[in-house]
Amino acid sequence: MRRWLVGLVIALASVGVPLTGEPAGASGPPLVSMMRVLPSSSATIKLTVNLFTNSEATTVVVDFGTTTAYGASSQPVRVSASPTNSSVTIVLRSLTPGTAYDLRVVVSNASGAVTRTFPPIISGGVMSGSPGAPVGPAFPTIPMSGSGPRTLTGVACAGAATCYSVGWAGLPGSANPGHSIIERLTGNAWVPAPAPAVSQGFLQSVSCASAGFCVAVGEFIHQQHLPLIEELTGGLWRQIGSPVPPAGGDATALTGVSCPAVNNCVAVGITNAGTNSAAPLVERLAQGRWRVVPSANPGGAFLDAVSCVSTVNCWAVGLAHSLTPPAPSLVEHVGPTSASVVASPSVGPQSQLTGVACPTPSKCLAVGGIGRDPLVLSWNGGAWRRVTTTFDGLLSQGVPTTTTCPSSTSCWILVEGRADLVDGTTVVVAGHVTGMGSTLGMGLTAAACLSASRCVAVAQSGPRGEFASSVWLAH
Repeated sequence: MRRWLVGLVIALASVGVPLTGEPAGASGPPLVSMMRVLPSSSATIKLTVNLFTNSEATTVVVDFGTTTAYGASSQPVRVSASPTNSSVTIVLRSLTPGTAYDLRVVVSNASGAVTRTFPPIISGGVMSGSPGAPVGPAFPTIPMSGSGPRTLTGVACAGAATCYSVGWAGLPGSANPGHSIIERLTGNAWVPAPAPAVSQGFLQSVSCASAGFCVAVGEFIHQQHLPLIEELTGGLWRQIGSPVPPAGGDATALTGVSCPAVNNCVAVGITNAGTNSAAPLVERLAQGRWRVVPSANPGGAFLDAVSCVSTVNCWAVGLAHSLTPPAPSLVEHVGPTSASVVASPSVGPQSQLTGVACPTPSKCLAVGGIGRDPLVLSWNGGAWRRVTTTFDGLLSQGVPTTTTCPSSTSCWILVEGRADLVDGTTVVVAGHVTGMGSTLGMGLTAAACLSASRCVAVAQSGPRGEFASSVWLAH
């Protein structure tokens, strides 16, 4: 979920569900929660397996081969009994460089054995260096306007010359709660755009269908949390009224927006719908009016991001709480009049998707995490599937925040202080933002592209994410 929903998401989405992903119970068969790929030499594959032993000594073995018949196995590794999550590193050696290997992790203890298969992994690391260290060169920075605490959480570009970033100035919850801000990229610097400064307004996302039409969404506080929509038409930004969900809802926020055409947008977010439980919120702009779109509610769920391929084909992602692992990540398809849940992989006891980008009807990429482990899903036109690639190792020290696709064949994945341009299963370009990282705040929060080879990203640092910055993502 995007930074600073002023306690709204914490209050609505917690519902007593632990986010650690630890299964209930003191003993039982072990559980594999995640496998991560680490950079290695061309004739090896280096893996970290995260697991729950369920308080029993557990043995871990990785079966591997160039087909799903496998044919080879790693040496067994013994993991001590623990009531919490554990991890073990295994190196598969004497492999053929540049070859895809199917993997199956087998974990067993006195209570039983569990297997988990993974998509093929290509031998060797695509980049040198260890996870957590800066990867690639530092991206060039873009000067920011103004001074004082400022947060930028969304950016959008239209054509080769127009980009807008959105967020807020001030610190929510302090004596200076601040107001919404919108900035325009002019040449190589951000400057304030002519836009209303909504008191206690917090813009989260922005989308542009053309250089003259953009929409920014978020929330503002006026006795209660209300959805905030600002629209660019005729060269000026103005605040637009947002409908209230039919069931009421005194705590509502919009966190993502996508505009596939002028005067046609879809926004998503969260509402309590008059209850104490979180529910997804979907709103659509069509025929000059915003309307609430009926959407499925798996229970204790919310939507965080949306990407529209056309005016009738949009994908929204978020989180659906589940007390029974493994919980599916939440993916909804938004049509002209309704939104429905679409099956997605069950990837862990608690998973959350925070970004999605769809360059074509048959290609989407959704990113997020399971606790501190990265999660990447892809859509091939028929089904969503889990993506395990060699860039997982580069993401192993943080959870991806969002993604944007400059072309139909490549997408940027942002994770804390680093950005990776992924083409299929290969990292084409990787770089970092100096001073960004999990210990300094949010890191990279959003990106958008002016062309297939030139993109811009916004970032945050500081103990409360109060220092905004921006960089060029170029390749």
